[in-house]
Amino acid sequence: KPFFAVGTDHCRYTGHGCEALGYAPYGRNMEAKYPNEADWAAAATDRLKAWGFNVLGAGHSGSTRHRGLAHVEFAAVGQRFAQIDWIAEPIHWTGFPDVFSEKWPRHCRLVARQVADTTRGDPWLLGTFLDNELEWYGKTGHLVDDVFILGPGDAAKRALLRWLKERYGDWDGVNRALGTAYADEEAFLRSTELPEPSAELDTVRAEFLRVIAEAYFGEACRALREADPDHMVIGCRFAGRTPPEVLEAAGRHNDIFTLNSYPYVDMDRGQVLDVPQQLCDYFDHAGKPMIITEWSFPALDSGLPCTAGAGMRVDTQEQKARCYEIFANMVADLPFMVGQHYFMW
Repeated sequence: KPFFAVGTDHCRYTGHGCEALGYAPYGRNMEAKYPNEADWAAAATDRLKAWGFNVLGAGHSGSTRHRGLAHVEFAAVGQRFAQIDWIAEPIHWTGFPDVFSEKWPRHCRLVARQVADTTRGDPWLLGTFLDNELEWYGKTGHLVDDVFILGPGDAAKRALLRWLKERYGDWDGVNRALGTAYADEEAFLRSTELPEPSAELDTVRAEFLRVIAEAYFGEACRALREADPDHMVIGCRFAGRTPPEVLEAAGRHNDIFTLNSYPYVDMDRGQVLDVPQQLCDYFDHAGKPMIITEWSFPALDSGLPCTAGAGMRVDTQEQKARCYEIFANMVADLPFMVGQHYFMW
């Protein structure tokens, strides 16, 4: 049946912690206001339904489920594996898993079975996110550069070695193509230096990124569908500009393409800047329905310390409402968009 997702993230009893205070004021206020969490959940979901929301987005409390709103689930399959074996180490952010590890397929199946224990048979589940904001650009600005600087024991480095030999025929061919002078394969594996910039290196980056994306989405999506075939796989919530090679793999394997986007709005002209074209470009490559799973316009008159984090700041709640209206209408006007989740409750 037709469904356009209008959600909000983090409808959560405990609230978000305030760094300056060391605790979450919202959570303490809710404990004081309601006899228990169930009463809070009933009130919170009633408000959301009255306001026209129909989805509990990322980070909601389990107590809010099955109260008349659809909900989402998280597998965090890549983020979990990045804690064990990574291409980009999860320092300060999510990292990126080494999807060439022999343990990666088994990990995907294990996580998928764990998730399916919760999701299987649930008619209120919209779908399962694979991850949130993995570091598709790595720590260096390009994920394949992160592979080049890995050590000889890393599976991704050895996968790159095999791929280069297949592409260029032999090791002499690799050196000629990239303008390198590796004495042999072991020298390449031990090296933590990048080849000199060149058009051929750019091609290698793009094509091997395609291999990485296929290994990530192919294995993770297949595992989730095998464990719970009745629910959608709803993407990995991309952040930042996503390369075409990754978009194409995401489109092949996901049911819905998801991204987080914090746009700028021209309130005088009633237009969202840049993002509509970005979404059209993404759809041209991914070819799947899309949901924006984070967006916001924090207002500085709230009396809250909302100057940190993403999003265009506005001065007043009235301006915030105007930006919300402009952005929400832009999403609804694009025929391939099937929803949006505001950040946050």
